[in-house]
Amino acid sequence: MLLREVWTGHPSARPALIQWLRRLADDGRPLVRTRAASTVAVLARTDLPSAMALVIEVWARSKRFRHRLVAVNSLTLAHHIGTPNVPRILDTWSAAEDRRLRWVAVRAYALIGPERPAQALAALRAAARELYRHAGDPDDFDVETAGELADAVVLLLLSPASSEVLDDLRAHLDDDRAVHDLAVGGFISACGRTQDDERHGVPLVLDWYARAATDENRAADGIAHLWREALDDPHHTTSALTAMRAWVLAADRSTTVEWALAALLPRLVTTPTEHQRLSHLLRTMPGEDGNPPPEVAARLLGTLPPR
Repeated sequence: MLLREVWTGHPSARPALIQWLRRLADDGRPLVRTRAASTVAVLARTDLPSAMALVIEVWARSKRFRHRLVAVNSLTLAHHIGTPNVPRILDTWSAAEDRRLRWVAVRAYALIGPERPAQALAALRAAARELYRHAGDPDDFDVETAGELADAVVLLLLSPASSEVLDDLRAHLDDDRAVHDLAVGGFISACGRTQDDERHGVPLVLDWYARAATDENRAADGIAHLWREALDDPHHTTSALTAMRAWVLAADRSTTVEWALAALLPRLVTTPTEHQRLSHLLRTMPGEDGNPPPEVAARLLGTLPPR
């Protein structure tokens, strides 16, 4: 109530309030920056145009990473407390010429996307196309935003809206190169995530596949389809094989993971090329940290269908 009163009833106090918020956004402590973001979210709920022009957009255009992150958190929190039009702002920024605004939009979509996955993915596809429109000039390619796009897909794939996200990615897989790379690259990155981010944790996507296959859920088909696309795409084959190698090593440490992978691998072999690629991986992969080949690789090799 105090913030709303100061912001709307005492305009002469705004410069000092804005200066204070900017000092908080520069603080080295993440908790302080998060509280600054929540404060600005309240101001945005009270008066969105002023908060956008005087605070949030200034942070969003900043060269400093921490400022842009506070802008992301301000918009996300403002949306969650019921501020209207935040998704519309993100839609506009995701196609902006300013790459910093695009970065903020993509990062914010990753946070609010689970509640509106179709709209979030549509905006991410638009941002990916805009990114590839400038890909002719390697010096101008926005690597930072490309990484944020992939991370956004990872967060959406591992969110409560995972099944809807997976269906959407599969449906648009063949739209164009930018969209294909967005989907496949994000999927491979998601395959590298483990439970509690532990080095030897259970791979989250493989655990998802095991549950979906047991329930005869169509998500199992979607996961297998994206794996085949990833392994077959020359732009992604290397990273896909690296992710699969990590899954095999995880299977060497866990019988549950081995069973899930043994159920998945036969579904990844529909052509002689696919058989050759996976059988070569399982026959030649070394163990972890220079150790001998994992025994599980030979057992998994036996699950592949005949050539």
